[in-house]
Amino acid sequence: MVSKTKIKNNVKRAFRLPNNAVVMSMMAVILVCAAPALVSIIDDSYAYEGSSETQLLDVPYTSASFVRISGTQDRADVSYISPSENDGIFAIALNDPADVENVAYARFYGIDMAPLMSGIGTFKIITSSDVSLVNLSISSYDEGISKVSLPLTQSEVDPSVWTGSLNSVELVKLMSGAYDYMFVDMTGPNELYDMQIFAVGDYSIPYGEMIIGATGVLLLICALLATPWFSTSGLTIRRR
Repeated sequence: MVSKTKIKNNVKRAFRLPNNAVVMSMMAVILVCAAPALVSIIDDSYAYEGSSETQLLDVPYTSASFVRISGTQDRADVSYISPSENDGIFAIALNDPADVENVAYARFYGIDMAPLMSGIGTFKIITSSDVSLVNLSISSYDEGISKVSLPLTQSEVDPSVWTGSLNSVELVKLMSGAYDYMFVDMTGPNELYDMQIFAVGDYSIPYGEMIIGATGVLLLICALLATPWFSTSGLTIRRR
């Protein structure tokens, strides 16, 4: 008659779990077989593309923002408030409302160009003023460098939004520091001129490359754990 102890030992031997190397080897085999299929259905060029906006504020500047009177070189009597003191909004107000009908244009000086040095060349201006034209200009104190004049386009969806982009030549000059200052002109009779100005840049997140790279790392980990020298508890050193 077979003893209970012998039966118990036979049961234990029959249902013995595979060791770490066997389990990891099986996982590695599965991943090696499945990885080509996974990679084949993932487009490595798949990426999320979006845009970000950086608001441009003011910098100390020797020339003040002003409003020009039509047909003359005279400037209207105005009050000005900088965006750093006005929640990011540049604002010029006529002190004498009677000057409204004689306005040629309003000009905003002292715009911070530092965020543009990273290669951003697309601009967005938001204004509550009733204007017929918004023109952005970039210039230099060096008279040998020509001024860049960029007429902005009014949005058909939202008339308060004006946008425009520099071409590649102008953008390279801007990034190299060839231009020293920037200003915005607004044309149209108003008692108040205001604007928020943004630099708009594009960015991309390469999801496809990230997924394929993560798959390769997982395969490498499984291959290491499948060896007798590595386990989930750490490095194992076996003596001969």
